[in-house]
Amino acid sequence: MGIELRPYGDEDLALTVALEADPEVKSRLGGPVGAEEAARIHAKRMAGVADGDWYFTIHVDGARRPAGIIAIFRTPWEGGIVHEVGSMLFPEFQAQGVAAAAFRVLVERGRAEGRFTEIHGFADVRNGPSNGIVRRLGFELLGQCDMDYEGRPIHCNHWRLSITPDSDASRRIGDTALDAE
Repeated sequence: MGIELRPYGDEDLALTVALEADPEVKSRLGGPVGAEEAARIHAKRMAGVADGDWYFTIHVDGARRPAGIIAIFRTPWEGGIVHEVGSMLFPEFQAQGVAAAAFRVLVERGRAEGRFTEIHGFADVRNGPSNGIVRRLGFELLGQCDMDYEGRPIHCNHWRLSITPDSDASRRIGDTALDAE
């Protein structure tokens, strides 16, 4: 399966509205939101892009529309800022290895460009697929915590991955089998 990550831009408002309104996509992110709230989220993402956050649309070879969004963005954490990784996929692309492949491409790009020394993941404790992906990518489980997604509380597993060129996780990531999500 071929995966391409394309920079997220102004033209991706409709994609964000569709993802944010989908009850299945948002089942572990506080539930779906309306078009106005999705437009606010899109504007926040665009401001993040302008400040150096990485947002990409995920494209699968042969698909009629983008599969979803993946990002590394700044998140306030314990009095500082961490770089968090996250993704959202339409239901028809879930459980096919799409998110895992996109995560691998994104983390490898981050390591290769030296933009991040570590990446954090905050996956809902009930989200087996997301927790499985970051585990297989070599993220270390630090424990559980309470976070929010756009003002909605989520009880999460907190994961961290060192992506310096000499880290063990960075060397393993290219060899990791990520077929299942």
